[in-house]
Amino acid sequence: MKSTTDPSPLPPTAIRIGLVVLDPFCRTLCRDEQRLHIEPKIFNVLWLMVHSPNQQVSREQLIEGIWQQRVVSDSVIHRVFSQLRKHFASLDDSQDYIQTIAKVGYRLVAKVERITPHTDTALRVAAASGPHAESQVQMEPAAAANLHQIESAARLAIHPAETKSRRNRYWQYRPFLLGIFMVSVFAAGYWLIASTERSTGADPTPFIQQYPLTSHQGSETHVSTDHSGQVQLYLQYNQADKAVLWRHQAGQHAQLLPELQGLRFAMLSPDGRQVVLVTHNEQPTVGCQVLLATLDTTPIGLKPLLNCPTDSHFRMQWRADSRGFYFRQRLDKTQPYSTFYLDVATGQPQQISLPAAYVTNGDLAAAPSPDHQQLAIAHYKTVTQTELQFWQVRGYQRQHTHLVDLAVRQLHWLDPDHLLLVTDKKVYRYHIPTQTHHLVLAEKGYINSLAVSPSRWFVGVSEQNTDILRVALPQSCAAGQRQAAFDAATPVVQSSKMDLLPRISPDGRSLAFLSDRMGVFNMWLKPLAADGQDLMASEAALPSAPAMQDFLRFSWAPDSGQIVYSQGDALYTQRIGHAAPELLLPASAKAHSANWAADGQSVIFGSTQSGDWQLWQYQPANQQLRQLTMDGGYSGYLLGDRLIYSKFNQPGLYQKKLDNAAESLLLADFSVINWLNWQIVGDELYYFKAGLGVMRYHLASGRQDCVFPESPGFVHQYSVQGSQLYFVNAHQVQGDIYWLVPPV
Repeated sequence: MKSTTDPSPLPPTAIRIGLVVLDPFCRTLCRDEQRLHIEPKIFNVLWLMVHSPNQQVSREQLIEGIWQQRVVSDSVIHRVFSQLRKHFASLDDSQDYIQTIAKVGYRLVAKVERITPHTDTALRVAAASGPHAESQVQMEPAAAANLHQIESAARLAIHPAETKSRRNRYWQYRPFLLGIFMVSVFAAGYWLIASTERSTGADPTPFIQQYPLTSHQGSETHVSTDHSGQVQLYLQYNQADKAVLWRHQAGQHAQLLPELQGLRFAMLSPDGRQVVLVTHNEQPTVGCQVLLATLDTTPIGLKPLLNCPTDSHFRMQWRADSRGFYFRQRLDKTQPYSTFYLDVATGQPQQISLPAAYVTNGDLAAAPSPDHQQLAIAHYKTVTQTELQFWQVRGYQRQHTHLVDLAVRQLHWLDPDHLLLVTDKKVYRYHIPTQTHHLVLAEKGYINSLAVSPSRWFVGVSEQNTDILRVALPQSCAAGQRQAAFDAATPVVQSSKMDLLPRISPDGRSLAFLSDRMGVFNMWLKPLAADGQDLMASEAALPSAPAMQDFLRFSWAPDSGQIVYSQGDALYTQRIGHAAPELLLPASAKAHSANWAADGQSVIFGSTQSGDWQLWQYQPANQQLRQLTMDGGYSGYLLGDRLIYSKFNQPGLYQKKLDNAAESLLLADFSVINWLNWQIVGDELYYFKAGLGVMRYHLASGRQDCVFPESPGFVHQYSVQGSQLYFVNAHQVQGDIYWLVPPV
């Protein structure tokens, strides 16, 4: 059991580097009101530089102090320093902070000085802030030990004669030190700010003080609480994406069910006696299971409730009396989510709603009223609208619906007149009688979970950043060569934000991608040289229609002069160099997943305007619109009169002639996960195969091979041009849990 009231050493002193402050307690870089959290490995590299003579490090020092004598490629080290430069530039672009010294290493060129630590003040603030708050601001002993280890590595450069003897001692204790190092370096959780209070951003909402509940290394998610607000459960993810279940009560954090494998979800019942758990097992005979754990027995009892599809994102809410719960489930990715109720005593699920089969999302969340007389269901309507359905529990009859202009993700029923509506980053209080809502909480990160009690709210906040990398094809997909293939990739786009969906132009001169650098997702453009290498010209956001974050896919025209995209069911084209996008088809077209035909004269897109997902063709020159498929179609390419396409509700890749209704199966081993991320380049078709990686299928010969392996961090959002693959690399999710007094 871990006690958050145990004393631990004060964190190291903060460091001023140029105009930026390095706070080792929070693992942040700060300037004025700006605060940038940095990854553990990048932080450790910077900490090593700060404590090295002349703030200079060699490759040997990095391998000794950071990579623990493991063999790493130069590209891995280069990526770390490239990201570090990006961090400094985002806070201060008036000067260079890091210099590369040829054949020597790297050096901090900005002035470095220690500043007075603020920890004592932080502890005093925490002590006055709430129960057990003081303990939450203390640095984990493992993290502090790792910093001292890094400082020791830096001191070896001062006294090289001691290197040999100290290295011998290091190898003697290597297993212990490496364990500490791995926990620290690969941890994804943010360190809490020193004052233990957080502002929720610049949104027009009252200032809400939030206090840390957790102080683990790793990402903490899925927080839930009992009705009293005294007991909480949450999941902690480590670097191997393994989840551990924790219980917090009276300042004590205790691990539960450590032997449970594949844990993905947990929610505590209002009476604090039961927990619903969801596990994913690699064994086909086990798969996904929903379990019920009884906490007041020794040992904790586990009871299987039902099996669940592995690609179904489980969400649920307990009844206030803990007798049962509502949850959503779908058969597979081709089906919408429906709402179910499960009575704990009988263990029998009952289906409540039945969305139309062609609906892409279906039910988003459900919450029963405190007296269990009514049920609220948040149902997907559009990318920016949610339908609130109100059901009478007796007989499960839908009574009425409200439409809200919010993309609701979670739902809570507070009292007879109020709901809490949770979007990606905000929480709204919804007044049912007047159908109005107002903002009560805003976060800078993604709200992965919200738990409410009359006295306390608990919020789990996650953040993740991604890069776009480039690698030459083909690479070996052999098991022993996967890391080497990944190490061969070089960064093209790095911003410490979410950079997604790379699309390289056919001429290789421009890379279009999505990024949330401006708070919401916008389309960005990065110029490239003719050989695909970076130019000095900076990346720039393209003009966009409102709410750009909601469109699904975009693609380049064959002449590289414009981009077509679907957004809010409408179809747009953005000509490069033009000030605004052009509307091709209105929202009534229900357009999704658009691609230019190979001749550049028409656009092929999926639509439900005929009642089910079919492929359509639109010719801008004469404004002609016609339906191309009758038996299903979602995303397709037109090569002359040959249409190659995927379907929304079944795996496989199909083909047909435009003047012939008959279709044939082109590629059977084509998963539905390729709906939006497959492409045709000349005679080659690229798609993703789980467990292998990016596959190349030759249309003429039917031959196929794996050209880039699946590896940790690889996201199957990619684009191919010539012999170059551009793909998304995801860093580990970072997350923490906070508590707050319920806002008015």
